[in-house]
This record gives sequence, structure tokens and C-alpha cells, in this order.
Amino acid sequence: MNAQQAYERILPHVMNLPIIDTHEHLPAKEERRDQNGDLFIEFMRHYFNRDLISAGMNSKDMERVMNKEGTVMERWKLLEPHWQASRFTGYARALALAARDIYDVPHIAADTIETLYARFEEGMKPGHYELVLKEKSNIVISLLDSDPNCDKRYFRSVFRLEQFLFPFSADAIQEASGGQVPRTFPDWLDLCTHAVDREVSNGCVAFKIGMAYFRPLSVGPATYQEAEACFQKFSDTLHYPDWQGKPITRTRAYEDYMLHHVIRRVTHHNLPVQIHTGLQEGNGNMLPNADPLKLNNLFLEYPGTRFVLMHIGYPWHIQMTALAKNFPNVFLDMCWSHIISPNASVQALNEWLDAVPMNKICAFGGDYALIDGVYGHQLMARENIARSLADKMALGVMNENDAQEVARRLFLDNPYAIFGLKRHGVELPG
Repeated sequence: MNAQQAYERILPHVMNLPIIDTHEHLPAKEERRDQNGDLFIEFMRHYFNRDLISAGMNSKDMERVMNKEGTVMERWKLLEPHWQASRFTGYARALALAARDIYDVPHIAADTIETLYARFEEGMKPGHYELVLKEKSNIVISLLDSDPNCDKRYFRSVFRLEQFLFPFSADAIQEASGGQVPRTFPDWLDLCTHAVDREVSNGCVAFKIGMAYFRPLSVGPATYQEAEACFQKFSDTLHYPDWQGKPITRTRAYEDYMLHHVIRRVTHHNLPVQIHTGLQEGNGNMLPNADPLKLNNLFLEYPGTRFVLMHIGYPWHIQMTALAKNFPNVFLDMCWSHIISPNASVQALNEWLDAVPMNKICAFGGDYALIDGVYGHQLMARENIARSLADKMALGVMNENDAQEVARRLFLDNPYAIFGLKRHGVELPG
């Protein structure tokens, strides 16, 4: 059996699997969708606009499209050359699949854009979440970043920890501490502890750290005295009215100490910590900040904490292999990756299945702020996982029954166990 034959054998099984979605940024309730948006605003609000910019679209044209300046066709003409340059990227392919399967529009081009626009408008009504997430995507539950008041039919929440590491203003301090203004460093530590406890009681299933957007992932030792000294410098002025909204200057020692503090509290509750690794969303980031190898000492220091490394660490997916192979408390998540680079996702899974126990891998997280993108992404994820499993079948490493078992583990059983979803009222389909 060659790889293509194996793919055709395994794909129907993978396509029919119910799946758990490990990461989303969707509106927490369907009624919170942007009712003033339209097809262009929705499809370009997350990810694909980055490819358009990378392809050369200037900010003025982008603003005209996003501000609804002109007719549908006039706006399309502004982005059409950049769509043509980007239409084979993962971001574009996910949108094209959504257009095809949700709106019955076979491709995105000048001859279909007005039809797609009109059908999208028709779809802006209650029931679209049910259609996309349940009927078309067969998603059991999605982990949502980060609103505990989410619709529990579709979501369980994940709480962000970096607000304790990077308080940018006095307003942020008050928000993170539930409206209070701490006067001493012990007060602040207590408020952070209570915030973690509160989110656990609110039903969050995991905590997330996205610090690679602000600084390198490496975390050093830091003393209480160093962190307190930094806190005191900005705390001394927190209580003056004119301080509200002004920026806070932090030290690495403060950030590192706070990270250790909140991780210890999360570990106390036996919940996992998701960490953003690899490519950051947007254009023009400091990519080396997100190298997952920088986390090595953290995994050594907290052997009892489950760390879930996100986004295959792209482009460091080989380094991710070594970390997960070496550390029992490190797990791998393919969220976002299938639309970043479908090929890299297949190759990463090929590598991981060769080197890492399969119970440590999660296959899919849409990582989208737009609902239709989730559909296209999960379809690409199913195809990618099937491709990788077909490679193993063609090599004789797995038979068809093995491949079916691995697919179910990656899409369903593993995330269910890693995130402890049974304790959060999620039932697995039979």
C-alpha cells in the first residue's frame, strides 16, 4: 500500500471523528458577534490580513476595505491582487473551505465575491455557532481564551496569567486584582493568588501564558526582594488619581518572580499551563523570543506541572520533539499550526510519532476569532493528521486499526485527559 492509498483508507475515519478543540478566541456567546461587521471585516479580522500585508497590501487600502468604503466590488479590487498572491497559504485555504462548505461558494474570486458577501450576510443570525461548531465541525467542546461567562454548550474557559506579569498601568492592576489597588507587595501576591483561585472556582480548565509577545520565554530565578523593590517603585504612585492609565515600568526580576508565583498556585490546583511558543500573530515580531527551548529550566523546576506547548513551536517543531520526549510533564499541541503551514504540521506529527509517546499530542485547536475559520481549520487538520498517519501506514509502522486508534487519541482522548475535562462536566462520545 502506498501513501496515497493509505490516505484514502484512513481519511473517512478521521473525517467522522468527534474532536476536542484546544484553543479558540471566539466571542464567548453567539450574540456577541460583531453585528456591524461583514464578510471582509470578518474574514480579514484574524490571520489572513497578515498574509495580505506580507504580500504588499498597504495600510490605506486595508483601512478602506475594513471601514466599508465603497461597494463590495470596489473593496474586492483593493485586495484582489494580494488575495491572488496569498490564496495558497494556509490562512487563505481555511477561508476558501469555509466559503465552499458553509456558503456553497466554490471559490473566492471576482466572479463569486458578491454572492459570498450576500450569503455571509444571510448567515448572520442565531444558530450559526450550532451549524459551524456542532453540525459541520463535530466539535465536542472548545477551550476558549478567556471568558468564564462563555456558552457552556460550546466552550470551557482558559485564564490568561500574563496580566500578573505585565501590568501595563494602574488600571491593569485593578482589573487583574478584581477592582482593588494593592498597597504592598504581599497584598498584590495575595490578590493574584485569589484571582487564580477565583478562576478555578469559575470553572476554568487551564491557564495560559503568552509572554513571547512581550519578552523571551526564558525564565530565570528571582528573589522576593528584587520583585518587591520593582513593585514598590510603581506602587508608590498607584494611589494618585493622575496615575491611572499611565505606563508601568517592570523589571525582568519582577516578571520572573510573578511567573513562579502564579505557576505554583496553578500547580496547587492540578491544572495545566498552556504556553504560546513559536510564531507570534501579527507582522514584525521578535521571533527568537518564542523559541521553546528557552523554557527548559522551567520544566526542570516544576516537574509536577503539566505544560502544554502550543502551535507546534513553529518553526521550532523539531526542538519541541526533544522537549516532550525528555520531560514527562511537557505536552504538544497542534493548535493554529495547520493554517500556519499545513506541510510543517504533517512533518511535525511524523517526527513526533517517531519520537514522542502518542498520549502527549493534541491534534487541533482552531485559534480563531472568527467562527467560519474554525470550520476550515478543522477540516485541514483532519486532512493533515490523515496524511501523517498514511505515511506511517505506507511504511508499515502502523496498520489501519493502529492509525484509527492514534487519530482518536490525538483528536479526542488526549486533550480530554490532559485538560481533565471530565471534572469539568464534559462527556466523551462513545
